[in-house]
Amino acid sequence: MKRIALVALLALSGCQALVSFDRDQIVDGGQDASMDAAVDVSTDVSEDAMPDASMDAEVDAEMDASMDADLDAMPDAEMDASMDAMPDAEMDASMDAEMDTMPDAPECSMPSECDDGVACTTNECTENACVYTPDDAACDDTIACTVDSCDAVMGCSNEPSDALCDDENPCTANTCGATGCEATDLCSFTTVELSDLTSIVSVTATTTASGFIAIVDAGSMILGNAPIAVGTATVEVELNRPLASGETISAVLYLDEGIVGTFESDVDPIALDSGDEGITSEATLTFDEAVVPDAQWTLTGDGANYTFNARPSTLGLAEGEDPTIQLESGWRYRIVSPDSHPFEFFDDATGGPIVRLSETLDPAFESTVSIAWSEGAMGSDFTVSADFFPAVNAYRCSAHPTTMQGVVEQAP
Repeated sequence: MKRIALVALLALSGCQALVSFDRDQIVDGGQDASMDAAVDVSTDVSEDAMPDASMDAEVDAEMDASMDADLDAMPDAEMDASMDAMPDAEMDASMDAEMDTMPDAPECSMPSECDDGVACTTNECTENACVYTPDDAACDDTIACTVDSCDAVMGCSNEPSDALCDDENPCTANTCGATGCEATDLCSFTTVELSDLTSIVSVTATTTASGFIAIVDAGSMILGNAPIAVGTATVEVELNRPLASGETISAVLYLDEGIVGTFESDVDPIALDSGDEGITSEATLTFDEAVVPDAQWTLTGDGANYTFNARPSTLGLAEGEDPTIQLESGWRYRIVSPDSHPFEFFDDATGGPIVRLSETLDPAFESTVSIAWSEGAMGSDFTVSADFFPAVNAYRCSAHPTTMQGVVEQAP
């Protein structure tokens, strides 16, 4: 092993080793010593022949001298045994350990030598080593709703985030689009129209938050309101007065943010669309005032009493058993009575009752044009004109005239 290593080193150093001997004449014990002596002599001769000015020769000479000293100092048998006994893996590990302890060559001396090709990293040369630091700010795409981040390997990432677009408006759906936040309106009105009475407006609307629909006149006065649940629904809004034909009103959507279930115009906010405008719908309602009633009573009876149920409940109409009813001049009313208890108005005069309007009789007073008495499937309608009072002052059931009856008055 020593001879092979020596020859290899000599060959690499450019030295020529001339060794001549008869292997058969050298005993095994002296073979290695003879070769060492011969190699040393031959090497010295070759080195003397090389030019002194040659740097390679000087290096080779130093290596040879050192190697000769080491080889001469180690007994031949010990060197052979040591090298032969060392496993290849152990030898590799030993060489790796020696290489690891050698100082690394400097990786860089200036930042320009550390370009990693990733646009969003800052490249620095720190203590002769390249340091690459991701910089999220370098990935800003100027779109407010994207999450901008820098990966040291992949580069910039701009992930859209709908959550960053949340405007906390229950009536909008918010998404992050190609140019920024986008909002879609979710709440709207479909129809605003008159119901079967001039004091009730029928509204169809869609909302994603529970709230109220209020009807507002041209003077911004709230005429009535009704609750609306999440979804699409048609609700009837009862007003505090009848509407006039040709009147313009607005339906306004309010959110229920005060006392739950209670409309509070000074607390509950008006719902807003994506443009921060109030969600409203304007309508101008036209109808025949001589035909469409303003208010209605639905009656039930048991032979002893009429029970009155008013619609709408917002007009202050009398209710209950045989109440005294007050009629507003100029209003048109509807009476809905059961077939078994037909209704009639009369004058409770001193000389005896005089029937004026009846569902069973046909008194002449029914032809009064201003009153426009009408009987139909919906009920019996009439207008309280100047001709109505004082011709009428009471009502009764024509089938039970002595028990089911009450007083009629003109409203103040």
